[in-house]
Formats: sequence, structure tokens, C-alpha cells
Amino acid sequence: ANGRWITLDCTEDIGNYEGSAYPLSQKRDYFNPTEDFFAKTHLRLTRGSYIAAEEPSAWAKEEIIRAVDKRYIPISILFNYQTPIRKSDFESLLGILSEHDDQFLTRLEAAVMITQVMSVSLLETQPISYEDTINLSWTEQMALTALYHNDIMHGNGAFFYPDRLITRQEAIVVVERLLESGTYRKPTYGAS
Repeated sequence: ANGRWITLDCTEDIGNYEGSAYPLSQKRDYFNPTEDFFAKTHLRLTRGSYIAAEEPSAWAKEEIIRAVDKRYIPISILFNYQTPIRKSDFESLLGILSEHDDQFLTRLEAAVMITQVMSVSLLETQPISYEDTINLSWTEQMALTALYHNDIMHGNGAFFYPDRLITRQEAIVVVERLLESGTYRKPTYGAS
């Protein structure tokens, strides 16, 4: 409340109350509302502000925290990290006007969308090829190449998994990498 933590003790201490008060003689180290304590089980949103959240995978946690600290990512998507992200949510992260319904997004679709907001030229670059992307179009191959060479999105070893749905944590990480890469150009709509 008013930017400060409120500690509510909702534990059940049957038999430990004297009258209606908790006796001071009882050890009360089961709850410690310090920032270090909250950091173990909560995601830091801003200095001194935490929310209880499903933990992102270890490989994504540092970049997710950095994206939140830099206000790249809206707080509204900071949950259910291992679940797929919807197209409309991903497009809003990229600054693209969305007309999609609530369909989920594949890794390949995400890669192509990301390259729509990148300012890079790879005309003389040999396309990167994963074992499961050999049959992709030249445009899709170049999208993967742009993301690979700019350290934004990679496969896992020899595979990219283009048809796998992209998770919320993957989406947050690739958007954070895109914004840090210096290749992002905000989409423009209509004539100026």
C-alpha cells in the first residue's frame, strides 16, 4: 500500500495463541519480509518491487530481469513462462499493430515477425541452416540467418524447431536481445 510492503500473517498457529495474541516467546523466523527473502521466491519488477511468479528457466532468468528493469516488457506477461505466447501479445512487444486473434505463435513465425522490425542487410550472407529448416523458403532462411548473426534467436544445436510454439520466456528473451542489439526499428504506419 502506498509503495510499501504490507505483511499479512496468514499462518495457522493452533494452540500457540494466548487469548487473541501471538506470544512473543514463540520463535517467528518462518517469515522474513526483507528484499533478499523476496528475491528468492519473487521476480523483481523494479527496485524494491516484487511479484510472486513462476520462476523462468535458469537460461532465461537474467535476460528477463534485465528486460523488466529496462521496461521493455509489460508486467502483464510476467507469468506462465513455459506456456506459449499469443500472436497478439508478441506483436505488441514488437510494436506491431495487431489484428490477430488469440492464436499461438510458432518459433518460425516469431522469427519472421522479428525481422520485420530489424534494420539489417544480409544479401551477401550465406543462410544458416538447421537440420529441420532445410525446406524453408529463402525469406524464412534469411530471417533465421539475421537472428543468428545478431545473437537474437538461435536453435538448439543442429535444430531450430520451427513448428514448436514459442514460449512466453523465449519471447521475452528474444525481444530483450532485439532491443539491445541496436537493429530494432520501430514500425511506422501510414504516411507521415
